Amino acid sequence: MINNTGAGAVSGTFSGQPEGSTITATYNGDTFTFRVSYTGGTGNDVTLTRIPGAGQIASGQVTTFAGSTDGNVNGTGTAAKFSSYLYGLTVDSSDNVYVVDNGNAVVRKISSGGLVTDVSPTSGYLADYHRITVDGAGNLFVSDTMQNCVRKFAPNGTMTQIASGLLRSPAGLVVDRLGNLHVADAGNARILTFNSAGTLVNTRNNLNWYFPVGLALDAAGDLAYMVDAGNAQVWDLKTNALLAGATNNFRPASLPSNPSSLDTLSAKSTPSDGTNTTARFYCPLDIVMGKDGNLYVTDSYYPGGMNPSSQHLIRKVTTNGVVTTLTGGTSGNTDGPLGIARFNNPVSIGVDSSGNLLLTDRVNTRVRKVGLAGDSLGCVPILTLGSAVAGSSGVTVSGTVNPNGFITTTRFDFGTSATNLNRSATLTLSPNNDTSAQNVSALLTNLVNLSTYYYRLQTSIS
Repeated sequence: MINNTGAGAVSGTFSGQPEGSTITATYNGDTFTFRVSYTGGTGNDVTLTRIPGAGQIASGQVTTFAGSTDGNVNGTGTAAKFSSYLYGLTVDSSDNVYVVDNGNAVVRKISSGGLVTDVSPTSGYLADYHRITVDGAGNLFVSDTMQNCVRKFAPNGTMTQIASGLLRSPAGLVVDRLGNLHVADAGNARILTFNSAGTLVNTRNNLNWYFPVGLALDAAGDLAYMVDAGNAQVWDLKTNALLAGATNNFRPASLPSNPSSLDTLSAKSTPSDGTNTTARFYCPLDIVMGKDGNLYVTDSYYPGGMNPSSQHLIRKVTTNGVVTTLTGGTSGNTDGPLGIARFNNPVSIGVDSSGNLLLTDRVNTRVRKVGLAGDSLGCVPILTLGSAVAGSSGVTVSGTVNPNGFITTTRFDFGTSATNLNRSATLTLSPNNDTSAQNVSALLTNLVNLSTYYYRLQTSIS
C-alpha cells in the first residue's frame, strides 16, 4: 500500500483485484480493510472504500463546509463569514456551491475546496433574494421575493429579469435537462415553467397545494418532486399525488395577500417517521434527490414567519414515501456522526457529484456538509446502552470501543432515566495498534446511593 505524505498525486497499478474484492493495509501498527471498485472515472481509476473494523459501524459525518460567526468575510472554510440570512443553495456540475447570503445582499460562491468569494454581478440588485439554481451553462437564477421576479445572472455578469408581474413570493427553482426553468410560485400556490428564452410555457395548479417552496429533479433531470410548506407535505409531481405527510389542506379560500410570512400556518405537526400519510413534517423547506435515488428534505421552520420549531432535521424520503430522520434534533451547532449532529434552521439543500449533501444552516451562519459517500463517510464505534446501581462512592460503568487508527473521544452520557441522559464523563483514547475493540470505563460520582442510573457510550473521531 502506498503511504503518500506529499502534496502531489501518486499513480500505480492494482493487479489481480477484481471488482468488489478487499485489500488490507497496515499503517502505524494498525490494520485497515478496503473494498475495491473500478466504477466511474475514466475506467483506469480505482476507489477504495473503508470497511468498518470490529466494533464499528459506517456512519455519515456532518462537518462545517464554510462559515463561522455572523459577518461578511471571504476566505476558506471556517475563515469565511456569512450573515444569519443565509437562504438558498445550489451545486453546479464542478461541485461549486452557490448560496444566497441575503443579509449581505450578494450571492456567494464556495469552491469544491471551500474557498468563499462573492459573485460580484449579484450585489447590485438585491431586494429579498430567497432561492437559487444554476444551469449547465453557468447561468444563475435567483428568486426575488420582494420584487416578485426571478433574476438571471449570466457568467459575463449580465442580469436579465424573468417573470415580472407573474409571481408572488417566488421560492424554489430548478432547471431541467432540456433547459426549462421551473419556479415554485409560492404565494400563488402553483408552479410555473419558462423555456430558455424566458417565455412562460406551462402552469401547474392544484387546489390541494398551499405554499410550494422547494422543487427537485429526478435522476433523469426532469421536474419530479415538490415540498409544500403550508401543508407540510411532499408531492410527487409525476403522478400529481401526495407522497408523504398528513392529508391536510390548510389552503384558505382566498390566498393571503402576504403569504410569505406563513403567520397563519396550521399544518405544524411534531415531526415523526412513517410511510406516506402516516409520516409528519413540521415545515419542509427544500428537497433534493440524492445520488442514491432517495429524496432529502430540510424540515425546520419558515424564516421570519413561524415560531421556531424545536426540531431542526434532515429527513430522508424514498420514492415510495417511506420517511425517516437522517440527522438533526433540537437546535444546536454540532458537527460529528449523523446521530449527534445538530443544526439551527436548515433551509436549502443540494447534492454534490459524490452524493454528499450540502445545506444552509441559517441561524448558525454556516454551510454544512452531510457526508454520505467516499472520503466523507466515516466509521464510528457502535453505541451501547446500559444501567447500573450507584454505591456510596458512585459507580463504574464500562463498554468497548475500537479507535482503529484514530484519536477518539469517548463519552459516557448518564442520568436517572434512559431518556434523560443529562450528565457526562469524557475520555480521550489514542489509536490502538490492532483491529480489536478495547475496554473503556469511567467512575461516575456525585450520585444518589442505591439509585439506578442509565448510561450510553457515545464516541466520535477527534
